[in-house]
Amino acid sequence: MIGHYKPIEVLCEDNGSVVTGEVINFAPQEYITVAFGGIELNMQWNRKLKEFRTTKSGLDFVVQVPEAY
Repeated sequence: MIGHYKPIEVLCEDNGSVVTGEVINFAPQEYITVAFGGIELNMQWNRKLKEFRTTKSGLDFVVQVPEAY
């Protein structure tokens, strides 16, 4: 869903790092694309945990549902 979303916190579960990302694309309870530091993460909704998750370069990343402006 195209819209304007507040910056979102991206957590790397492996090292505890949190960075602020920009929501590029979002479909509620399906997927989200987040960009930060020249990297784009395509994340899928996890129904059980109620969050978006992905793995890239052996690291696990998590974001919550974004807030619209």
